[in-house]
Amino acid sequence: MGTKPLVGLLFAALTLLTGCTAAGQAGSSQPPPAIPSASVTSGASSVPTSSATGAASTPTPATTTAERNRYIEVKAKLPGRSFASPSGRHYCSISAEGYAVCLTIAVDQKALRKVKCPDSGSGYWDKPNIVELGGTAALGCATDQPADPRRDPDAPEQTDWVEEAGGTWVTSEGGDVVAALPYGKALRAGSVICTSEEFGITCVNSKTGHGFLIRNRGVVTF
Repeated sequence: MGTKPLVGLLFAALTLLTGCTAAGQAGSSQPPPAIPSASVTSGASSVPTSSATGAASTPTPATTTAERNRYIEVKAKLPGRSFASPSGRHYCSISAEGYAVCLTIAVDQKALRKVKCPDSGSGYWDKPNIVELGGTAALGCATDQPADPRRDPDAPEQTDWVEEAGGTWVTSEGGDVVAALPYGKALRAGSVICTSEEFGITCVNSKTGHGFLIRNRGVVTF
């Protein structure tokens, strides 16, 4: 009689121990929780990709209207296309034959060196009244009017680029209405390009690399 309860108690304890061990084994057989994909990335910032190629997408810069219209071609023969700086101080001209010239009358005369004027006939030295560019650039003297951007109904071909280039008409210091080449715009004739900028007018021959810069305080040739 005394041994039966003891046997029953041992059987119950053995059953409980077996159940705990099975539960522990069952718990260890469960797969580990899935790791979020974000936790295994390299940490690099995301880069938008194209669905077609997988390559990083890069915005394509748009070509601005100003860039497309920067150069205005001079295609007609002489007379050249005359233009003035937006200030109305400097008069220049460019021809389709690859020649450019600007008057120096509005330049500080103290900044101009004397040159030998070949057209004077006497060979004396004087202040130049033009700076010109063909294959090279040089200061010189002219006996005619090589650049005349004034509005002239009798010679509209001299300033007919104004409508095409979006140029403007301004009043010069002398009171004349002249065709002004806007800042950032350029006239191109063959290899010669003249550009209007706030610091002055630059004309360059792209083939030879020679050119000039004319501004209020002087002229630079190179």
